[in-house]
Amino acid sequence: MAKSSGIVLFLLVLLFIGGLQLCFCKNSTFGCIKREREALLQLKQSFNYPSNRLVSWTGNDCFLWNGVSCNQITGRVVKLDLRAPADSPINEYEWGENFFLIGSWTRYDCCLWNGVSCNQITGRVVKLADSPSNEYEWGEYFPYIDSCLVELKRLEYLDLSGNYFCQSPIPEFFGSLKYLKYLNLSRTGFGGRIPAQLGNLTSLQILDLSQYYSGVLFADNFQWVRGLSSLKHLEMSFVSLNKALDVMQVLNTLPALLELILLIPPSLQRIQILDLEFNMLSGPILKDAINNIA
Repeated sequence: MAKSSGIVLFLLVLLFIGGLQLCFCKNSTFGCIKREREALLQLKQSFNYPSNRLVSWTGNDCFLWNGVSCNQITGRVVKLDLRAPADSPINEYEWGENFFLIGSWTRYDCCLWNGVSCNQITGRVVKLADSPSNEYEWGEYFPYIDSCLVELKRLEYLDLSGNYFCQSPIPEFFGSLKYLKYLNLSRTGFGGRIPAQLGNLTSLQILDLSQYYSGVLFADNFQWVRGLSSLKHLEMSFVSLNKALDVMQVLNTLPALLELILLIPPSLQRIQILDLEFNMLSGPILKDAINNIA
């Protein structure tokens, strides 16, 4: 009798496991969840690079796609490494001196900039003139961030560094990616106010918002940073903080913060007296700050 009960229990366990696998397979193919795969394919359309660096994003198995890492057990996408390739012209720092700082390249509407032509219907940049290559047909080069990204519910790592987003604002929906631990938006050309929604990323440990040049991306207060309770590394070089009077006050409330990189903007070079008494600052960060002001 006991032996029969054991056999029945074993068969029930097998049926239960089979049911779980069937449920999982309805939403996935070869271990890649269907809705997340569809979201990635939609995102691919917004990264239409001439180099076709996302050419591997075909088929059903996201595990094999460049820049994509998945959890081997759940099949959920946990990492997106979409940093611009080193040989991308938009990633070259020299463009910061020769191209980005052209006089008209200060307004939020890049279609009004010298040397920039846009599609009148889509608003996408289609041509750059007076570039290092003299005149280069870029097609639909400049990327944008599709909101389909929010379908990656378990995303922990997102690197978009080096992609130029034509001074468009940082998407507010980034704040809904609540499992993010790493977010790198450095040298991306995002413009405008840093959205307060980033403060919802309570699991975030590393945040890099540094840019090529100052005056485009800014924060007028630091209250949104209070929500980043897990933050260990914060870099905001060339992010304008002139209006944020609560920077140090808020940073002192972050219990996990270990690394802080804030490049002093050129406007502070006029300072003649700097009093840091009782601030207990030392090391290369303080020395660099004093050298920038002196």
